[in-house]
Amino acid sequence: MKEISRLFLVVLAAIGFVLASGSCSDDFDKYADSPNDRAEYSVDTVKFDTLFSRVSSSTQVLMVYNRLDRSLRLSEVELVGGKTRGYRVNVDGHVGTKFSDLTILPKDSMFIFIEATFPEGESDDPVEVKDSLRFLINGRTDFVLLQGFRQNVDEVGSLIIERDTTFGATRPTLLRDSIVVRSGATLTLPAGSRILMANNAHIMVRGRLIAEGTPAQRIMIENLRHDLLLQDVPYTLVPGQWGGISISEESKGNELRYTTIRNGRWGIIAEGGTDVSTPKLLMQGCMVTNIKGTGVAASGGLIRIENSEISNTSGYTLALFGSVCELIQSTICNFYRWDTRQGEALRYVSAFAPEVAGGAYIPSSGSRLVLSNSIIDGSRSVV
Repeated sequence: MKEISRLFLVVLAAIGFVLASGSCSDDFDKYADSPNDRAEYSVDTVKFDTLFSRVSSSTQVLMVYNRLDRSLRLSEVELVGGKTRGYRVNVDGHVGTKFSDLTILPKDSMFIFIEATFPEGESDDPVEVKDSLRFLINGRTDFVLLQGFRQNVDEVGSLIIERDTTFGATRPTLLRDSIVVRSGATLTLPAGSRILMANNAHIMVRGRLIAEGTPAQRIMIENLRHDLLLQDVPYTLVPGQWGGISISEESKGNELRYTTIRNGRWGIIAEGGTDVSTPKLLMQGCMVTNIKGTGVAASGGLIRIENSEISNTSGYTLALFGSVCELIQSTICNFYRWDTRQGEALRYVSAFAPEVAGGAYIPSSGSRLVLSNSIIDGSRSVV
């Protein structure tokens, strides 16, 4: 009897396995075949915003859903423009431009990953670049639009400025490495200049930097990426994407007007030695914001900040060591939310920083801070 019972259990298990296998097979064998049986798409347009020529986008995701009780066959999925317009797709794990006979099981979905790298075009103005994905399902055709904007850019690895130079007047400039302004040379950025900084990029000023922005044509010194890091987080809000601007001790007479500096690991660091009488830096109508470290720091030197905003930094927003600083009709505020803040919105010390003074703070008898019609706001979080 025990042997018969065991045999009965084995037969039942085998029947169950066959039935389960048949059910799984049915998912593939029973296709929805009516023209009214259609897929659903997570969006009708996949948007890439503005991409600079030859710079790859982040990856966008399109979901294709089968809400039906039977499998859905995608007879064709095609990138209509092929490779010519700069878009790339990965459909269900396969790279290409045209795909056939793909299956989505009942109540299941399919991932399509999309990227773009636009080639340089004839116009230097932003130009819309369109393509589409074509889906052929049960004799009906659906389209999902791909939309982006391309802007031409001049790309340079690094620059050493050894004589007076005007730079960045026409196209945006993509800087991969660094700009070094040698002692005795002046680098001038005309109104409307746009400098796009890659991860390793920074600016070192040993000579003089003049930024001639206007209220109508601001100068932008900012991160390279302008698409989305995440669905609701643009790269323009992400700090720490490039280095910053460093002004050495021998540099004097730097003037920045209507210039925005954002998303660096530091903003402006000016070393002035123990001299507090020579003009070091003028900032007029400027914005330094969303910085991973310190926004503006000066040790020694004469600093004048007018009608400007320094804001949202992980470190000090404005730090002054032994300097003379006139802060006029400006805002210093810190509501940085990416990480724990590690410095006050305003730090003023009437002594030269240890790096300048040989390892110890040395009082500066000429140091002073003048505040006129300015706002200081923001809290400090202690680690």
